[in-house]
Parts: sequence; structure tokens; C-alpha cells
Amino acid sequence: MDKRKQFEDFIAGKLSNEEARAFLTWLMSQEGEDELSATIDEEWSERAKEREYPEYDMEKLLSRTKIAKGEGSTLRLSREEKRSDHASKSGAHKFPWLRLVAGLVILFSLSFLLTKWGEEPVTEPDISSIEMVTRKNPSGVKTRIHLPDGSVVYLNAESTLSYPKDFISHREIRLSGEAFFEVKKDSLHPFSVTSDRLTTVALGTTFNIRAFESDGAVEVTLASGKVRVSDSQTRQSLTLLPGEAASIKAGTEELEKYTADVSMVTQWVKGILVFKNTSFKEIIKRLERWYGVEIHLQGEIANEKCSGEFMEGESLANVLKVLSYSVEFEYKIEGNQVIIIQNQ
Repeated sequence: MDKRKQFEDFIAGKLSNEEARAFLTWLMSQEGEDELSATIDEEWSERAKEREYPEYDMEKLLSRTKIAKGEGSTLRLSREEKRSDHASKSGAHKFPWLRLVAGLVILFSLSFLLTKWGEEPVTEPDISSIEMVTRKNPSGVKTRIHLPDGSVVYLNAESTLSYPKDFISHREIRLSGEAFFEVKKDSLHPFSVTSDRLTTVALGTTFNIRAFESDGAVEVTLASGKVRVSDSQTRQSLTLLPGEAASIKAGTEELEKYTADVSMVTQWVKGILVFKNTSFKEIIKRLERWYGVEIHLQGEIANEKCSGEFMEGESLANVLKVLSYSVEFEYKIEGNQVIIIQNQ
């Protein structure tokens, strides 16, 4: 490309980053300096034929270019230039190319210009290209997962956990279902868990998240440390301290904070199935999840609430037998199919 055209395009901001960097590199070279000098000399000679103008000291103009490169010294004017300074100002508008060069020299003296062209474009990561690791538990299965950063996750039945393969640098998890987290402290890489609308951020702490789709709500309970819970839909956020919980229900806009019974919420991690004034419909959902069965109701079951505590390994038949004392019903177990019949 013609160098004069490059000068003009550079000033107008028409060059790409790559073209501008190449142009500046050339201009700062000896070849660029020589061509700049020759161009100015040529322009001056052509214009001088048309009208008498004061003589300019070419060394002065070159020294300005050197100043832009950190090589400058004190500027000096020729005797004739000093004598005719006023006349030069009045005729400057006749020299568009000299004004262009003068503007370029001024721009070179501004450090931000060089910085601007030296910046590399910011490239956003392509989230879809990030390799993910997914762990999924069917009903009746609970697992303990050791994450690459040293954190431990207890994943409940009917729950799914996903995280980047490069987890140590990107401690971001997506959870559907329920999990209890023991987070390894790393102040440089916050640990975040996103469940539906809520995102929970922690550094080093233990907390439980319950986000089963069938529940229609997301609940975060803090056992130790400190976490920040944010709602992506309403932009609300809350800070939780140990013994506190936050929840959001589908179709609502209020992120609620309250005191929680952490021991009861986290009993499942220890393999204990606990009901405390729990509705029978909720108990059925939890039994299906815990034992990996499908429970079918025949007849209308009273809207009773039950309490009870069962250790892992307790047979489903025994659990149903105990519950039938509070809510009168009969049951049949055929493989993974369970039928509960209301007593008339």
C-alpha cells in the first residue's frame, strides 16, 4: 500500500489493528524516518514553486519524529524561520499534507496512541466448547464425589452435577437435585453452584442445596462458613451465616431468608431418612427417590403429616409399615412398583 495513503488511513482510523501495528513499526524504523523526511522535503519543494514561504529547518521536523521514539533533543528554528514565523502561520492552510504530518507527530507524542494499537483484542471464551464432566445419580443411589480441587460433594438420589474439566481454575458447578458441599478454601477461585435461578458463591464452607424440579423451589442451607446467594431473575442477593437458609419458589420474586434446622436438612448425607411434620405426598416423593421405586396411590390419601427417622438399610416394607400406623393404608410391593391403598 502507498505510504502516503497509509498515513491518511492511519489518522482517519481506517487501518485494522494489525495494519496499524505494522505501520507504526515501519514508521519507527530508519527506513520510515528517511521516507518521512523525503516526503516532507518533496511536499515543501512542490509548494514552494507556487508561492514564497519561509524556510523550514528539516532537522527540526526530523527531531520531532525522534522525540516520539524517545530520542529527541531540543528543537531549534532556522534564522529565516524565526523571522517569518507569522507568515508561516497565515499560509499553513495551503499545506494539507504538512498539517497531516504535524498532526501525526503530535499523535506520536501521546503514549495512549501507541497503547491503543498495542492492545490485543479481548476474546470471550466459547462456553459451548468447554469440556464438562457430568455425574448423575438415578433414584435409590447416593454418591460421594471428590472434586479436582479437593472439595467433596455428597450427591443425593435423582440428582445431576456438572462442572468444567478444568475445575481447579473454574470452580463452577450446575446442580439439579440435591447435594451437600464441603468446599476446599481457595481465595483466588471462588466456588459457585448454580441451581435453576439461584447461584451460591463460597470460598471455604459447607452447605446444602435442594433443587429438585418436582419441588418447584430451590433451597440453600448453610452449615458453616459464609455464602452469598443470588437470584438471576430478580437480581436479589443475600448473605447467609451458619444456621440460615434461603429459598425461592417458582413463580415468585421474593428470595426468602430464615433460620433452618441444619441437622435435619443434612441427615440424608449420613444415610438417615428423616420426616418431621412432613406431608404424606412429600413423603411418597422422598421414598421414591430414596429407594428407587415408583409408588402408585389408589384412593384418596388423607392430607396427614408424619414424623419419623429411619437409618440407611431400613427396608422399604418396614418404613411403610411404620407409616401405616399414622396414616391408615395397605400396601403391595412388586419389584420396583409399590401400590398404596387407602383403607375404607
